Amino acid sequence: MGESPEEAAEKGRNGLALPVLAATLTSVVVFFLGTFFYGVSQFLFVALAMAVVISLFASFFVARTVVPLFCAKFIKGHFDQEMRKNIQEQLIQVSCCQITVAQEFIGSD
Repeated sequence: MGESPEEAAEKGRNGLALPVLAATLTSVVVFFLGTFFYGVSQFLFVALAMAVVISLFASFFVARTVVPLFCAKFIKGHFDQEMRKNIQEQLIQVSCCQITVAQEFIGSD
């Protein structure tokens, strides 16, 4: 607590490195096994499996580089009580709007 935004972003990036890597690798292993299909299923699923594997690695790269950079640049170092209350009110308003839109969508059968 009390670090600058850059230090906090770096600390968070390093603290979450292994869990994010583990989640990425478990998903990659599952989809990579799809490359061992044969016959018609090979033509149907190998390209999809490889696309998912590549996108997972790209997502891991973004999680390790871009997200901490944006956190360091856009998150302010100090939140006072008034700012915290305003953010909570905005989140509640957005959530209420999303619920209203979802109810309208579901009810429009």
